[in-house]
Amino acid sequence: MNYIVEGKDAYLTSEQIRKIMTEELGGFDEWNPEVFSMDETTVDEILHAAQQFPFLSDKKGIVVKNCDFSVSGKRGKPKREDLDKLIGYLENPNPTTVLCLDVSQNPPDGRSQDSKKLKKICRYIKIPPLDQEAFSRLVHQDLSKMKIRLDAKTDAVLMERLPLDVANWKTEAEKLRNVSGPITPELIEELLPRHFFGNGEKDALLFSNAILAKDLKKTMEYWNDISVMTKDYYSLIGLTASQFRFLYKVKYLDSVRLSEEGIAKELDVHPYRVKKTLETVSKYSLEDISKVLDELSKLDVDIKTGNIEDKTGFELFLLRVTGGKAWNR
Repeated sequence: MNYIVEGKDAYLTSEQIRKIMTEELGGFDEWNPEVFSMDETTVDEILHAAQQFPFLSDKKGIVVKNCDFSVSGKRGKPKREDLDKLIGYLENPNPTTVLCLDVSQNPPDGRSQDSKKLKKICRYIKIPPLDQEAFSRLVHQDLSKMKIRLDAKTDAVLMERLPLDVANWKTEAEKLRNVSGPITPELIEELLPRHFFGNGEKDALLFSNAILAKDLKKTMEYWNDISVMTKDYYSLIGLTASQFRFLYKVKYLDSVRLSEEGIAKELDVHPYRVKKTLETVSKYSLEDISKVLDELSKLDVDIKTGNIEDKTGFELFLLRVTGGKAWNR
């Protein structure tokens, strides 16, 4: 059997490949399977290895990382003749070889004839992206296995600091495993660096909530984390505006009594994102959100007309929308 594997999370993809090879070969060790990378190894070399019979075992495994099915003469990409050779082999493979092609770095274009053919002659496994709810379950399962118990506040700080990345979590988990005393929020903040916006939607909600709450201290803490990670401040303004437009849409649809499922369907997003967004917007009015959008629109005009520099403008925007007293509700 030959496999094509695609996944956005490197750890989950590696685990899927390990599972395939363990089931097919009866084990997984440093000798079997052999591991190649298409951007470092020619297709001829990969196919030569695949056509060889196994030594001291019934089957041999071959894993090819960084696979790319887009035909090109550039280094690291297959030429037309190379892709034809690969397809030819897969149509008539060595029965004692299990070939696994990892296309995660270069997902194939599903419209191309080559991709359609490859998916027919291989078992195609696409690992679904990990959402926050599934990631949270995985983290808490690991904590339970390590017999680590966290109180609610410490758990909240931990989840806030973790990007949606399983490999990163496994590394951070080892730090927690080796803590001898009690694990506190302060210890979490010391041990785990904040990867702000590594969590995508979750971090955007935290940032938005701090702005809407007029929490100047928390907003500027987040801003300091963000400004270390990016210098493209104008794009950040666009991302912030996009997030607040999403908040406005969810709040409006909720105000007209549309269900969570209905809102998710209307906006074509995952229901969990709607659920977490509703938790944020429930505390604010459409006018509250609209005020922030108005300020972002003014900032966009000021930057485009050269009245202010993007970083300074964004900082002043944050101070302006969070500097007053809390809005009366």
